[in-house]
Amino acid sequence: DRKKRSILATLIFSQGVPMLLAGDEMGHSQGGNNNAYCQDNEFTWLNWPAARQKRNRQLLDFTRKVIEIFRSQPVFHRRKFFSGRAIGGNEAADIAWVNPDGTEMNDEQWHAPHVRCFGVILFGDSIDVDEEGEEISGDTVLILFNGDHELVVPFTLPSIEESLPWQRLIDTFEPEVAKDEFAGGTVYSLRPCSMTVFRTGIEEENL
Repeated sequence: DRKKRSILATLIFSQGVPMLLAGDEMGHSQGGNNNAYCQDNEFTWLNWPAARQKRNRQLLDFTRKVIEIFRSQPVFHRRKFFSGRAIGGNEAADIAWVNPDGTEMNDEQWHAPHVRCFGVILFGDSIDVDEEGEEISGDTVLILFNGDHELVVPFTLPSIEESLPWQRLIDTFEPEVAKDEFAGGTVYSLRPCSMTVFRTGIEEENL
């Protein structure tokens, strides 16, 4: 169940248009068959009685929550590729990859084959412009990934704004978590096979 939540969240928060197959949101795995278009049997039929089971209802509720976050955060709706550097007079980059100690990853660390835990910051300043030419801005979002199956990683939350804490939105280790706030520099226990999403702490919204 934890891996299902992590994979769903990774898909929906990836740049571009999220594409869910009917049943993904309630744990319909097609028996592991990822090419079942020609099957007219239990592989592709949606099991509606199973969808009412508690674990699958929890997954559906989690998927709804993730979609709400996706829709509310402009950083997930970019129309251009990330550059990783300042553009057109902007002082800050649009994206940064971070190590568990909270520092920015360098090329050597990025290409190290053993790396199973890292984070990404999607900066919310000057994301894009709308059809009227008006600037689009939003929250800065931090996503932490731990691909290890056993190791709990102490992840130091990066400090990007002195006065703004990170507000936790989801932690896929559990179906639901409180929207607690964590100051930059706080060590967060990132549990196995999970991802956690934060935003810069601002006033409560309907999430």
